[in-house]
Amino acid sequence: MTAVFVGEVCQRLMLTMTVCVPCGGFCALFILGYLVYHAAPPLLDFFTKLPTPVGESGGGMANAILGSAKLLFLASVFGVPIGFFGGVYLSEFSGHKVAFWSLCSHLLNGFLPSSSASSLTRW
Repeated sequence: MTAVFVGEVCQRLMLTMTVCVPCGGFCALFILGYLVYHAAPPLLDFFTKLPTPVGESGGGMANAILGSAKLLFLASVFGVPIGFFGGVYLSEFSGHKVAFWSLCSHLLNGFLPSSSASSLTRW
């Protein structure tokens, strides 16, 4: 195989991909638009309507979504100040008395990536 042949094959491949990629993108956008057009009204009704009594068809999830939002708000109202002031206390007064709580804080902050490695490298 010569360099000219390889260059010609590469050129034809790139020309083919230049034509195929926009066609595939157009098809994907057409399918997505079709789904959004036909699925948006039922989904909007499902998320915004109130639940119906047992045995009736239809209904929605408005009460569940509102209840979840209220619960999230109340948890944030109580949890954010405690976490903020706890972090300030640990960063300002982390002496011998709070070393255990500082270790717990480091463990909880880095638990998912690798808690043991992150806690050992910080000390």
